Amino acid sequence: FISFFSQITNPIVLILLGAAFTILLQSSLGTTALVLSLIGTSSIVGVIDVSNAIYIIFGAHLGSSITTAFITSFSTNLNGKRAAIFHVLFSIIVCFVFGLLSLTNWFNACFGWIKQPSFRLITAYLISMILIAGLLIPFVKYITILLCKIIKPRKRKNKNPLDVYEFSDETPSISIVKASKKLFIFYNEARNIYKETSELIFAETNENLKKLYKKQQNFNYYLNKFNACVADIQSESLEISKDINKILIVSKHIERITHNCKKIMDNLNTEKKITFSAKLNKYLGKVISNTQEMLDICQLYIQDLDCNFLLEDTSSYEKIINLSKLNSEIKLNSKTQIIENIAKSKLSVQKNSMYIETASYLNMISNNISDIVFALSSEKLTSTLPYQQISLDEIDLVNQDENNKE
Repeated sequence: FISFFSQITNPIVLILLGAAFTILLQSSLGTTALVLSLIGTSSIVGVIDVSNAIYIIFGAHLGSSITTAFITSFSTNLNGKRAAIFHVLFSIIVCFVFGLLSLTNWFNACFGWIKQPSFRLITAYLISMILIAGLLIPFVKYITILLCKIIKPRKRKNKNPLDVYEFSDETPSISIVKASKKLFIFYNEARNIYKETSELIFAETNENLKKLYKKQQNFNYYLNKFNACVADIQSESLEISKDINKILIVSKHIERITHNCKKIMDNLNTEKKITFSAKLNKYLGKVISNTQEMLDICQLYIQDLDCNFLLEDTSSYEKIINLSKLNSEIKLNSKTQIIENIAKSKLSVQKNSMYIETASYLNMISNNISDIVFALSSEKLTSTLPYQQISLDEIDLVNQDENNKE
């Protein structure tokens, strides 16, 4: 092996040997130590000439940079990969420049005055690196731009915001915080589904129906995964157990909101789009508007599951109750109008059935929102509130009354 090294004088071959040996050893320090042991001392002639050994050291630097680049390609971020590639490019530039200089007697001319071979070798290597680095500093900005164009981030598909993750790896308190944030995302998606469903009622065609079906189905899939993750959170703390229960209750009602949206889609899924009279559309529009307002108000409760804001301002609670009662009254009035139309033969049986079912499901969504508000706010409300006793029971009485009249 030593004899093999001693016979080679070609700088390019020496650089390649130094790189290959370093890649095998996984250590440029090991290659350097080997070379230093073969160049002798000031009193003993070495196996390898110092002017040749410098190229092996350059090759060792190249091999080290290649190894580093290979490892970082698996384990670091995008900028880390760019830095590793720059390290390789720097080593290649060093080898190229001094490979060309091998045509001259640059080494002995510049460093021949140093008698100790190992010191001469290391000094030459150090100064060479500093020199090339100094020459490259003004061009770092342009090199960076070039590397950013060469090594671009992968184009990833947009991550579904509904996608859930396991909470088991986190502490219960952190899991609750993450689950609460994810619940808010699910709620907003349910609002979007409601909005698109309500727009479908007045649309001229059902062309968006298939897309909306798929969106609702996708929503339910991820919501079920979310519920399973939340249910798996284990804690002996009473407060955390209450929080888990709140999240699951709200999630259940959110699921019912989208389920009722799907029922409206099923109801409107006819070959020919059916339109209602201007007066009936006015009733539906009012219910839809009221329910949308309820959804907006309910956001406050989803953002703060403890409903601490109720200690200072309870107007949102009262507003939810009033809108729920108003929707029930509108539903009753619209049914009265339908009965009058049927009596006057102004409405077909199909339109009659479709309208009643659509209005009923919209009213159910209104009640689902009320359920969320009542479930979350019950602990914060005190007996001093004049409307504390108003609950879903009263709304149910209104519904029962209208059913009797019907």
